[in-house]
Amino acid sequence: MILTTHRMDEAESLCDNIAIMINGRFVCYGSTGHLKNTYGQGYSITLKHLQAKDEFVNWICTSYNFLEYENSVVTDEIDMGSGAKVMESFFKVKQSVPLQTIGGLSALFHIICSLKENSTIKDFTITRSSLETVFVQFAKHQIE
Repeated sequence: MILTTHRMDEAESLCDNIAIMINGRFVCYGSTGHLKNTYGQGYSITLKHLQAKDEFVNWICTSYNFLEYENSVVTDEIDMGSGAKVMESFFKVKQSVPLQTIGGLSALFHIICSLKENSTIKDFTITRSSLETVFVQFAKHQIE
C-alpha cells in the first residue's frame, strides 16, 4: 500500500518505510529511524538556568566541547528561591561529533542530569530531530 501525505507525523505513525519526493524525484527512502539518523540535525538540548547568559554559555561550551550554542531567551518563569527570571539556552550536539564518542545518549543524559543535581541548571530537555525537520531540509531544494 502507498500513502501520500505532506504530514510527517502521519507518515511516521502509519508507515514502516518512507520515501521523500522533491521535484518529482525520490531523494531518500528508509525507516523513520534511518532517515532521522542519516538526514536529521541530531539532538537539541535546552537548558534552563539562572546564571548570566554569557558566563553560562562560555562555561558550557568550554566544559562540553561537543555542544554547539544556538541562542538564549529570558522566560516569563520566575525562580521561587531567588526571584530571578529563568533563562533558556539552546544547544545542539555538534554534527561532527558522533554521539558514541561521548558514550551515547545515556552518557549525555548523565552529564545533563549531573548539572541539574549540582544546581547548575534548573531543568532541561533533550530532543531528537523530527521527521518534519528532515522533510523541511529536503523541501528547501524544491524548484517552484
